[in-house]
Amino acid sequence: MIRKLLVVLMIVVLLPFTASGKDDLEDFISSLNVSAEADLKDFKGKLSVSFGVDQTRVESVLKITDKPGDAYMIFRIAEVANKKPEELIPIYQKNKNRGWGVIARELGIKPGSKEFKELKKNKFSDTADTDKGKNKGKGKGKNK
Repeated sequence: MIRKLLVVLMIVVLLPFTASGKDDLEDFISSLNVSAEADLKDFKGKLSVSFGVDQTRVESVLKITDKPGDAYMIFRIAEVANKKPEELIPIYQKNKNRGWGVIARELGIKPGSKEFKELKKNKFSDTADTDKGKNKGKGKGKNK
């Protein structure tokens, strides 16, 4: 009995030092949620620019998700899996409490695969500038 109590006590005391409980992706999603809370309009604009979708599509995905970071993940996984975001909605609704790894596996993205590693890369635009790419090409700039 005392031995079991000591083991439980060690786990409770040492667990916070051995694992943070979150990985980089979860931290990133949490930061997206904070950012969206601060300025939802800007967040929507960034989603639109990052994934090349219109505001209506962004808003429809945001309506079905529990958190704004989940909308980002729907667009990101759809991009990596070469699917439409709407195709992920039933999978998200069925597995949202089980985590993004489960959702990715449902779409054939295996842990450790090239696609899984790609999924973890930040694809969120730093700017909601909808003129993205308009000034590319020939110009009179210093290096042109």
